[in-house]
Amino acid sequence: QLHKLVGHNGGIKCVAFSPSGEILASGGGEEHVRLWKVDSGKPLAQLGGHAGVVLALAFTPDGAYLATGDGQGKVRLWDVSTGKEVRRFEGHRGIVSALAATPDGRLLCSASIGSASFELRPLRTDPIALGAGGSSGATADLSTVWDDLASPDARVALRAQRALASDPEGGLRVLAKHMKPAQPIDAQMIAALVAQLTQTDRAAHRSARQTILEMGPAVELHLEQMLGACRDGKAAAVLGELLDELRVAPPSAETLRGMRAVTFLGRCKLAGARTLLEALARGAPEALLTQEARAALDRWQAGK
Repeated sequence: QLHKLVGHNGGIKCVAFSPSGEILASGGGEEHVRLWKVDSGKPLAQLGGHAGVVLALAFTPDGAYLATGDGQGKVRLWDVSTGKEVRRFEGHRGIVSALAATPDGRLLCSASIGSASFELRPLRTDPIALGAGGSSGATADLSTVWDDLASPDARVALRAQRALASDPEGGLRVLAKHMKPAQPIDAQMIAALVAQLTQTDRAAHRSARQTILEMGPAVELHLEQMLGACRDGKAAAVLGELLDELRVAPPSAETLRGMRAVTFLGRCKLAGARTLLEALARGAPEALLTQEARAALDRWQAGK
């Protein structure tokens, strides 16, 4: 047994791996879907909104989106990186029991138990050819791409990804200018922030909490170690609450930007992309950026 994933309150009806194998989606009787990090078994996000039992899941071929179907005939499309719903399909005549996306990501097929027909729906007006090393036919605008990669709006982020794909050399220059290996987290700084959380000053409490949450998954190990060694009941309660919040919190803007940038680098055929990934992979091991860069290099090596 690699991991035991605990979190669902009802029966699990469906599971699906992302194309990269890094994320597992699960759905069932809770009327929502959970995303899990495969290598650690930790929860990534919780996608809520279905009014019926979730019975079908399907990732798009690029792993950027997840389609979910429920017992009320509703199909929803989610941005995996933000955990936000980006599209909704209605009008299905029965329980959505199966979903599948075409290899080019253009169409989504949905099927229903007891029906001899199925439905095809357009997912995109054009496929995304990230990092193919050639032109996608779009005019690249790299002036705002670095900021747009961090946007919580999936449409803005998609525009940035298309800009990178249409001008890989220019996009690589932008990323190389901004992206640096993740630095180790200062354990003393974390201890000081946690100490502020046990104080009565509300402003200091809010500031410390926000600072810790913005660090994302990289700070979890430090908090877990502090919790294991903690002998103060109040501090232990604070640490436990922080860890619970971190495990279900949506990714920060910086995390979103890093994941989207690494996705481009992992698919880009230019030699400089691999060089940048190798540099990022030498960052602090607890950082998600480091882990994503290493995973991208592993996929590149496996595909040689």
